[in-house]
Amino acid sequence: MQYTPESIFKHLRIIIEARAKKNTNRMEQIQTMEKLLEISQTPYQRIKVLLALVSTRFDLTTGDSNYMSTEQWKK
Repeated sequence: MQYTPESIFKHLRIIIEARAKKNTNRMEQIQTMEKLLEISQTPYQRIKVLLALVSTRFDLTTGDSNYMSTEQWKK
């Protein structure tokens, strides 16, 4: 997939829609959002991606453990 500043919101919408579905690879979503964050150009784009990224990082902890890993927390 090609990520461009113009397609940030499209990719972000796809990720948000897939968050609640079963068998969703959350680590892959986080990596995609980190790429989107790198190519974002406006403050609005950065804020939208960061908000989704924080939510997805907290989603990582819902199944296996009761706490977030130190590595994810520092990011």
